[in-house]
Amino acid sequence: MSGFKRSLVGIIVLALLGGYYYFYEIRYQGKKAKEKEISEKIFPVKKSDITKVVYKKGKSTIVLEKKGGVWKVISPVKTNADEKTVNAFLKAFTGLKSFRKLADLKWDDPDFGLAKNPVNVTLYDKDGKSYTATFGNSNPTNSYFYTLKGKEKTVLLVWVYPKKLLKETLYDFRFKKVFPIKSDQVVKVHFEKGKERIDLRKVKKHEWEIVSPIKTKGDRYAIEGFISTATDEKVVRFLDNPPQKPEEFGWENPRMRILLTWTSEKEGKKEKGEEKTKKTKKNTTILIGKNRDDKHVYVKVEGEPSVLVVKNSYLKELDKKIYDFRNKNVWDYEIDDVTRIKYEDKGKNLVIEAKKDEKEDTWKLLKPEKVLADTRAIENWLWDLSGFRVKEFLDKDEFRKRVGTSASPEMLFEINVKNKKSPLSLKLFHIKDKWIALGDEPEWYYVLDAKDVQKTFKSAFDLKYRRIVKFEDTDVARVEIKTEKDSFVFVKKKNLWYKKIGEKEEKIPNIDVLNFLWELSDLKYTKLLKNSPKKTDLNPPVQVVLFDKDGNPMGELSFSEMKDGLAFVFSVKGKKEIYWLDRSKTKKFEEAYKKLTKKKAKKEE
Repeated sequence: MSGFKRSLVGIIVLALLGGYYYFYEIRYQGKKAKEKEISEKIFPVKKSDITKVVYKKGKSTIVLEKKGGVWKVISPVKTNADEKTVNAFLKAFTGLKSFRKLADLKWDDPDFGLAKNPVNVTLYDKDGKSYTATFGNSNPTNSYFYTLKGKEKTVLLVWVYPKKLLKETLYDFRFKKVFPIKSDQVVKVHFEKGKERIDLRKVKKHEWEIVSPIKTKGDRYAIEGFISTATDEKVVRFLDNPPQKPEEFGWENPRMRILLTWTSEKEGKKEKGEEKTKKTKKNTTILIGKNRDDKHVYVKVEGEPSVLVVKNSYLKELDKKIYDFRNKNVWDYEIDDVTRIKYEDKGKNLVIEAKKDEKEDTWKLLKPEKVLADTRAIENWLWDLSGFRVKEFLDKDEFRKRVGTSASPEMLFEINVKNKKSPLSLKLFHIKDKWIALGDEPEWYYVLDAKDVQKTFKSAFDLKYRRIVKFEDTDVARVEIKTEKDSFVFVKKKNLWYKKIGEKEEKIPNIDVLNFLWELSDLKYTKLLKNSPKKTDLNPPVQVVLFDKDGNPMGELSFSEMKDGLAFVFSVKGKKEIYWLDRSKTKKFEEAYKKLTKKKAKKEE
């Protein structure tokens, strides 16, 4: 730092000290305050006992009152209060303590700000007893502000943190959402936009239906999201005394009208020591009117005196059509509840049928051949099918226009689900580049995403059990690997893996052995070979033997890499089958094998 800068900083510090000295030593001249350390609550009342707040700031007075456990704004308007703001306000002030008394000083000194335009806060407890404090300016160091407690005229210094809470306005204290309701309270929705009319009804918890203009299943998430958007939007400004001219706001011909029917619970009479609640239905209408400006739109809740100003994104988010409210899921099942699946591809003259063995929790293929199925492959297939979503709904007339009257389905699906008498069915029509489905709603056809449909095209080979070996990694206690030149032995003790080197055992990372076992158990053959490859086409084989904790062999196999490097050949001991795997399917296994059998580099002497 240059000498000039150091001098400048020194001058500023001296000026600040000089100002502080002037305020305390010169201005008050002999009347310096006798400061006394104290610890005294400004409001000696519990937050939970407060039932009323009167907040005066200049000419403005805000009155809050707790009714039925809920805070309300009573004056200057009657409306709902913002519970978070009120609770934060009360928490700060009921915990407020004074740190010093400034004795022998006049409380109405202009520097204290307690005589002119102070802030007054009065808290009332449940017995009607009041507790008042007056707040003025901050002290010169901005660490505390000047306060009077009750009717006392002794100036107190109070920590400055709650000072920001003394800047609260009516807007801060009031409820700032369009309407105070939770979406799960709503049981009916009537939505008007232009000539469009949509009626929605809750069937049971989280299950909705569209009543008109068509009767069909509703999309729970879309409907509940619509309700939340309509009621939870933040109000930017409240017009509490709007002009009584509906045409200025657009109430005579609103852009949208949303009528919500909702349930309200009230405490009823006690019966046999239990307090019962009584549910009553109420209606609330939300009107969306004209734009206030480029960024805001007028909103009104019928029956409420104020006009609300919200961002115009509110209008866009509520601009819905019947399609938006419809259930766009083609299927309605849980994968664990499926007991049978049938798939027919007429173009390939293929029928695949699989059935679940619920006792063993495995799947078996019944058609085109009876073999063990790959349970994971079946479940992934069901998962892909459950992902079908409707892009467009077509009625019968629209379907005939696009497809014609003689079209027949190319593919069929049937899914049996527990506790359902009839199987879920789906017929698929392929028209040009689109797939159109007919499900269990005979009046409607669904246009599906072609990519989603293509993922579900399967062959019997895709679904049959094709893993080379079957075991659980947790049951393996010993792994032996032999190559033409080396041998490796790995043993598990107390869930930790060790590598045997002669008579010694060296601890190795568990993940290296587990990755090898996982990738080995996950290998699927690409095809079965009838004859073994010629020895001239193979590199020397690698032998792998797995043992359980009792020392019994769990599986023994060998694999060889073909000279062209494109494939692995596997043979399982005791079986005649020779398995061929595409090299692209074995990359992770090769990496795990190489990492496990990698030798440490010898240290140079």
